[in-house]
This record gives sequence, structure tokens and C-alpha cells, in this order.
Amino acid sequence: MTIKKIILCSLILFLLSSLYPSELFEVVKIRMKDGSIRTSQILCCGKSGLIVWNSRLPYKAELIKTYAEYIPYNKINRIQAKNYMSVLPLAIGFYTGIGLALTQFLQRSETAEGAFYKGFGAIILFAVSVSAGVIGSALSVVMPRRYNANEFSKKRIASKNHIIFTNDFPSEIITMLAKYEKVKSESKKNIKTP
Repeated sequence: MTIKKIILCSLILFLLSSLYPSELFEVVKIRMKDGSIRTSQILCCGKSGLIVWNSRLPYKAELIKTYAEYIPYNKINRIQAKNYMSVLPLAIGFYTGIGLALTQFLQRSETAEGAFYKGFGAIILFAVSVSAGVIGSALSVVMPRRYNANEFSKKRIASKNHIIFTNDFPSEIITMLAKYEKVKSESKKNIKTP
């Protein structure tokens, strides 16, 4: 009877957790030049700054005045994003291991004992190469990506999971970007040069 209750409770918890809206986009940490840290989702990157979404609620146009904030790049020190597992180190380790093992096997040996040691050495070389690849892939997950603000805006992080709108901005986003970036450009025009 207790197993049925445990399964039923697990099923109820699973269904309740699926009703809660999951985050579609990654949260990034923005380290400001004044030392403060903000944890937000990034709506979009403009020419002079970015617009962040300071809420766990999904993006809605009517909530933009409440939760959206424009941050100029010159106030940002670093942007830290989560990293995803890179299979490149694992693939390099695997193919390097195959290459090293083949070169070891292709060497001729005159005795049975020498052939055994070459075969054993090939297995060890393959295992060490694959292990190095696995460690490299694991480290790619653990180590976060850190960007300068300008790097972030140019690269826009290869994964689109970090920015909600990479292009084709909605009209309210275009309006907000124009408001802040136009003010900045006009203030530069008003500066009189001697």
C-alpha cells in the first residue's frame, strides 16, 4: 500500500511542477561597474546598451514598463552566462585515442611479449585520450562564460537561449531602444566644441 502512495504522490508532484511556467531563456549575471550584480534575462541588445527583463514571469508587452530596464554598456563590467557542454574535447580525445592506438598497433613486434605490451599500450593510450576528452567536456559545463559588454553585444552568445529577441524586435522594444539610445545621441550633439 505504501508503494502505491509514493507513486501517486510522485505523479501529483510531477503534474504540479509541469503546470508552473518553466523559464524559456537563461538567466545571466550582470556585474555592474559599481560592484552590484543583477540576475536577469536579456530581452535584446541595442547599439549602446541592452534591455533586461527583471522578472520570472514570461515576457508580455503590457508588463514592459514594470519589469524591463535599459542598461548602457558603459555601466556594465562583465556578463556571466551559463555554459553548455561542448562535445569538441570529447571528440578530439576519442579520435586522438584512435590515432594513437592505431600507430601503436601498426608497429611490428618480434616477440609475443612485445606484441602484448604494444596492445596494452594502445589500450592505455586510447583510454587516457578519451578520459582527457571527458574531463575537457565536463570542465566546459562547470566553467561559466564571462563577456565584456561589447563582446556580448557583438557575439550575442552563440546560443539563442540567452537573448529573447535577437532580431525582429516587437514595437514596444523598438520604442524603448529608440527612447534611450536617441537621448544618448542627442546629448552628444548638444555638446558644443570650442
